Amino acid sequence: MTLAKLREQVLEANLDLVRKGLVLYTFGNVSGISRRDKIVIIKPSGVPYDDLRPEDLVATDLDGHMVEGDLKPSSDLPTHLVLYKAFPGGWRIRTRSTRPRGHRRGGRSRVSALLTPTIFMGLCP
Repeated sequence: MTLAKLREQVLEANLDLVRKGLVLYTFGNVSGISRRDKIVIIKPSGVPYDDLRPEDLVATDLDGHMVEGDLKPSSDLPTHLVLYKAFPGGWRIRTRSTRPRGHRRGGRSRVSALLTPTIFMGLCP
């Protein structure tokens, strides 16, 4: 996969977080990795989702050194890098929970689990 394609996928995944109500303002982000190129693409820090474009995404190496981009990478980059180094999967999604999630069972709503303030979920492209 090309880095341009990875940028598009990371952008779309970030916008999906907003569409699904998983993030507020500029909090939470998605990154993606090209294992072949050893490049991580991540949302820049503080950029509103409404303004986000593929060229705004930041590319770093696995040590966090900027490879492409003019904006500051997310402050979550070090955590993403640790996960990429520790696990062979292709994606890491980070969101901040705004409320507990629950489900309905037997006509009553009950919280199945309180989400911790930070959630990491791996997806493989």
